[in-house]
Amino acid sequence: MSAGEKPLLFPGACIAAVFDSAEAKALCIASLMLGSPMPTAEPWTAIARLGPFGYVSAGITLMSGFSVAENLSMPLAYHRSGRRNELMALAERLCRHAGVDSALLSASCDELSPLERVQATLLQAAVAEPEVLLLDAVFDGLSPQQQQTFATNLQGYRRLMPLRRMIHLGYALPPQHLVPLDRCLTAQGVEECPA
Repeated sequence: MSAGEKPLLFPGACIAAVFDSAEAKALCIASLMLGSPMPTAEPWTAIARLGPFGYVSAGITLMSGFSVAENLSMPLAYHRSGRRNELMALAERLCRHAGVDSALLSASCDELSPLERVQATLLQAAVAEPEVLLLDAVFDGLSPQQQQTFATNLQGYRRLMPLRRMIHLGYALPPQHLVPLDRCLTAQGVEECPA
């Protein structure tokens, strides 16, 4: 790294990782979530050591028959039961800053739209206050208007927690007009993102 150049994932950084296969993406997610390096070493080794990761994807399974708030607080029943009120206060604050309707918290997970589902998984990841958010193809399946709404949600989240880093995972770059990216990771290495 040359003098004055920012590291790959500096505080507040937003990068995209573009994969050529589902297997490569799955291996990356598993490696990052476990905090272990990828077989290909750098730059994933450094990223894996950044700290706790949160995972956001419309494909996450939310517990059927429960509300979004109940899904958020389920882990607390096992190891943080005294913090439910604190967790709900954080979830409501996240909703306000991210521009998400707080009514989402009381909605049944069985009745969520595609946008609401990805908003719910953003809240689920964010309440754990991770160092890095892994955003797995979060814009896929959303209409252009819904994509813009979710991009606004992400911007609001970053204003509330300004040092959080984001990695967009997928098979193509997310829309640059929605998500200003700092760098792009491909099989060829680290690249500058197109303007």
